[in-house]
Amino acid sequence: MPIAKIESIIELIQVLEKSEKRLFKLQSTRQSSSSDKMYIQLFDLIDKYPNRDENFYKDKLNLKSLQYANLKRNLYGLILKSLRINSANKDYKYQLKELGDHAHILFDKGLHKQSSLLIDKIKPIAIEKHESLLLIEMIELQKRIESKFITRSRNVKNKMETLINKSEEINDKINIRGTLSNLYLKIHGLYIKVNYARDERDTELYKAYFYSNLPALNKKKLRLSEQILWHQCHLWYHHANLNFHFCYKHAVSWIECYHRDRSLISHDYSNYLKGLHYVLIYSFYLERKDKYNFWYAILTSFRKNNLQEFSRVHLMIDYSYYNNARLNHMVMNNKYSSLNKIVNEIKDGEALYGNQIDQHRYNIFHYKIASLYSYIGNYDKAIDYCNNIIAQSSSYLKKDIGPYSRLLHIMCHFRLNNFQLVENMIESIRSEFTIQKQSNTAVELILNFLKKASRAMNFGLDDDISKLRNRLSTLRGQQYEKLAFIYYDYENWCQSLLYNTSVEKLIKQLPK
Repeated sequence: MPIAKIESIIELIQVLEKSEKRLFKLQSTRQSSSSDKMYIQLFDLIDKYPNRDENFYKDKLNLKSLQYANLKRNLYGLILKSLRINSANKDYKYQLKELGDHAHILFDKGLHKQSSLLIDKIKPIAIEKHESLLLIEMIELQKRIESKFITRSRNVKNKMETLINKSEEINDKINIRGTLSNLYLKIHGLYIKVNYARDERDTELYKAYFYSNLPALNKKKLRLSEQILWHQCHLWYHHANLNFHFCYKHAVSWIECYHRDRSLISHDYSNYLKGLHYVLIYSFYLERKDKYNFWYAILTSFRKNNLQEFSRVHLMIDYSYYNNARLNHMVMNNKYSSLNKIVNEIKDGEALYGNQIDQHRYNIFHYKIASLYSYIGNYDKAIDYCNNIIAQSSSYLKKDIGPYSRLLHIMCHFRLNNFQLVENMIESIRSEFTIQKQSNTAVELILNFLKKASRAMNFGLDDDISKLRNRLSTLRGQQYEKLAFIYYDYENWCQSLLYNTSVEKLIKQLPK
């Protein structure tokens, strides 16, 4: 039964493109009854006034509660039907599904020969498009047809045996994909629960869990789509253990699977974009500027050639991954001239996609933007973006982004000589790191330094800054202490304090 909640209808109408709205109205106006016209009136009202309450729409149309409820329900269903018709003309998945439905209809009408002939046309297309579920559905239907004429089928050499073998082969492939995708979700779920490995005990926990759930497979015999899942599982296992070098290798292998069969890319733009996102993320974590720029060029080229084919879902994914890549690209190359332009485009995306994108994605953007503004010495703007995160309810924040935002917040206030404010906030920030189980040696050292430096009003601290930088440099190379450094360039921040300059200007002065 279609949904009748007004919030769902408003959200659906807001994501419609102009062409989709036009098609819906065109299809609706072909109906001449007054009730059909009422659908269009409600549609137009919601489209024009999306932020009004239920009574507004009901009173405008002069409807009773029951009439209004039925109208909402039917409107939602009609919009979905219109989208279904529109999508069927554009997307092969809908076309294939429709052909499959036709095969079932012919079967139910007793036209088994016609149904089987149609299935024979569907199967090679399903194989080409990697639609395994539809393929097995068609083979099972064809087995039902042949079972009705079992004597006649046996007169065709190996016909039933071929169907049985093909069914078993595809079921095996589906089982492999299911097992690997389950492992991917399991290891990712464990990471969400436990977070990064912080000691040998955590590492052993991840190792035991991962390898006890990893199926015994010959990777060389896996299809490319299965190899991609295999690499995804291993990527998250190594990510949880802070082994970013291995993460990078698996992300590259993930992308190479798509490059070996480029038809897979158009089949799943989302997963290809995700793979590029992870290659860039780990290049960034590993500080490999050469690798980052290489893969960034591949991403920008791919977008240039394929962006016009993206659906709204692909565009939302692209918005998250591409803008993240642009921000990191500025950091990697220490070039911030386009920062304000990119920030404005990110804001436009927030307005366009709203709550269709998880709030955490926006928080990541705000944190990165705050970091970049602090790197160029615009501490006031950096503070504003930190405040955007800090002001939110804790239910919207991941455990890490809240405390690290508050740390960056007081680091910026320190550069603005707001020493009393910094000193007053240090203990509450330390407490938040502890509560969220994000404490580490690097954060403790920085908080201790800020407390001492604030009391000294940033005077006579050159030796303290040098010692802090040396300690941080040592920690950066340690397995369970390097986590803090993916959030901010604390080493160069120390150096910029020493020379009273911004991180951006400091890096420009460093020898190439």
